[in-house]
Amino acid sequence: MVYLLQVDFPHDGIFGEEFSKAFVDLAKDISNEEGLLWKIWTENEETKEA
Repeated sequence: MVYLLQVDFPHDGIFGEEFSKAFVDLAKDISNEEGLLWKIWTENEETKEA
């Protein structure tokens, strides 16, 4: 069985390439979660969400 989890959170910080660079360590840590197949990290500067 495969589950999909989407989490949107308020984010008043940086976006774009700066966002990617700033959160690379967190993304790597999340990738170590057992059973995780893949992760897509989204951001929306207009709605201030990530």
